[in-house]
Amino acid sequence: MSEPTMPTHHGIEAKVNGDYPNETLRVLHQRGSCRHFKGEKIPEEVLELLLGAAVNAPSGGNLQSFNIVKIEDPERREKLMKTCGNQRFIGEAPLNLVICLDQRRSMRWAKLDHAPFTGMAQIRSFLMGIQLT
Repeated sequence: MSEPTMPTHHGIEAKVNGDYPNETLRVLHQRGSCRHFKGEKIPEEVLELLLGAAVNAPSGGNLQSFNIVKIEDPERREKLMKTCGNQRFIGEAPLNLVICLDQRRSMRWAKLDHAPFTGMAQIRSFLMGIQLT
């Protein structure tokens, strides 16, 4: 019995019984990485739609304990590129979205509930924070 072809992020089309059971699985299996950009600005309505999906996506504990930093300024993109090991495509992209873990949200929720916050002392809280969808 031969092993089925494993899908990768490089776009190998691995289908289930010749067809995907839903659009989400098709998109996940056929996604690819982009390293070359047109240099065009992303339309604001498209960016708002994407950011809205990101902040409403499930996250560890459903806490959405992250912030998204939008970087468009060429000088800041250059600094980010250098920080990320001089990966040229980062500096060339017209927009970078940097996702940062923010434990302060969890701290505020604990404070509102008059509960202790131990998240900074637990690896579990950190791991939940980085479980972005």
